[in-house]
Amino acid sequence: MTAVVVVIVVWASSLVVIARLVRRRSMQEKKRRDTVIRALVETSPGVALVFDAKRRVVAANDEIRRHSGGSPSGRSVVEALGVADDSVAVKVLDDVMSTVLGGNTSSAELPDEEDDGSMRILEIEGRPLEGGQGFLQVSDATERRERAMRSAQSERMEALGALAGGLAHDFNNLLFVTLGNLQLMATNDVVINDEKLSKFVSRSVSAVERGAEITKSLLAVARSQPLEESAVSLADLVKGILPLVRQALGAGRTVAVDIPDQSVQLMLDAGRLSSCILNLAFNARDAMGPNGTLTIAAQRVDELDPSWGLAGSFIRLSITDDGSGMSEEVVARAFEPFFTTKKPGSGTGLGLATVYAFARQTGGTATLSTRLGAGTTVSLVLPVHDPSAAEAASAPRRRAGRRVVVADDEQSLAELVASWLIDVGVDVRFATSPKAALELVEEFAPDVLVSDANFGEEIDGIELAKLATAIQPDLAVIFMTGYSSSMRTLQELGERTLAKPFSRDDLYGALMPYLAEATDV
Repeated sequence: MTAVVVVIVVWASSLVVIARLVRRRSMQEKKRRDTVIRALVETSPGVALVFDAKRRVVAANDEIRRHSGGSPSGRSVVEALGVADDSVAVKVLDDVMSTVLGGNTSSAELPDEEDDGSMRILEIEGRPLEGGQGFLQVSDATERRERAMRSAQSERMEALGALAGGLAHDFNNLLFVTLGNLQLMATNDVVINDEKLSKFVSRSVSAVERGAEITKSLLAVARSQPLEESAVSLADLVKGILPLVRQALGAGRTVAVDIPDQSVQLMLDAGRLSSCILNLAFNARDAMGPNGTLTIAAQRVDELDPSWGLAGSFIRLSITDDGSGMSEEVVARAFEPFFTTKKPGSGTGLGLATVYAFARQTGGTATLSTRLGAGTTVSLVLPVHDPSAAEAASAPRRRAGRRVVVADDEQSLAELVASWLIDVGVDVRFATSPKAALELVEEFAPDVLVSDANFGEEIDGIELAKLATAIQPDLAVIFMTGYSSSMRTLQELGERTLAKPFSRDDLYGALMPYLAEATDV
């Protein structure tokens, strides 16, 4: 009997010890879990909290106090976040928490209107924790979403620009051959002596030239229109174009100018920038009331948006109207080629697209800021020119001569250019492939290579120019292009860049410095 009692006592004591160990381990586990939860919520950006099966806050970081107005512990999640009266937010949060309590991760986005009417995008992320609890994090995804949208828009515009440029290239080749042969016909004695025939040729030339103007718009969208760059005073350029801007806006509307730094210089095509400003003025006129104001302002860019992919010193030239503004749907597509909100026949959809393309081709970018009913600002972010760092332009260093190689994969086009040069006493050879052109450079030793920029082969015009000048270092290179995605590189490598379709006089003018001995040029 005594032995039984001893066994029972030992057994009971063991149970007590085990119970104590279990409680201690449970307390340690709870302490560990609480430590992990506290670290999780305190180190998480934005609003972070842990909730239980009843969807009440167990732990939260300091950021949530701004929403709850006090300690959120024990309160429902929707109350702690201050959205109990927002049925949409309550539904979104309930869906996320239900999924999390079911053992799965979940995420959602919630639009949130600020006091000033602007919209934020809140990202809600949830994941399950031990003990039937869940973790919830709410962060502001507005900036990230906007960057992603800008990136997607940029890619979409690149694709549309490439499509437009490809069409322009093929169309320009056709126009070039047509225009060139018409110009040859116009100088033929038979045509000159036949008034009726001469009129037909003249009308045809005019039609082709109108077609060329259309392709110029496409090339501008594709950022492949040759730029005539020079150092430009921004203040002087704006001052010079003001009369045209006022005329574009019409009576009753005013223009305000705010360019505090009068010394700013830009290296760009002044004519193209002037066209962009006028284009934006016309757009503003259509959006403003009869007594509206257009503001042209400029200021240094202190911080570059990483999504622009730019580096260096830039200035922001902003054109702001106080008109009707744009909806979010229109803003998302405003810079896209061929997109327009105007009635059929009233707009091509190339206006803002050419502004954006010009800014990018110049080495900057363009942005748009607007609210429906609150006006629009279009900003061109343009690189600042530093005259002290720029190298002095050098005169043509090539030797005078009269030997030319013409290279173009369109044989009819190459023959046409060659015939123009033969007419003025130039010794010409032509090639229809980069390989053949390189062979001619080696054998014929030309003074000038007149080359197409696009061959549709492994070796393009740029690579051909590099290989040709490696063979003959003093070779002058003149590019012909209907479209090129590397227009800036063409202008850096070549002495001149001729945009197809060009005239005989354009060709002669480009060749003049290098063919001094060809006295007929």
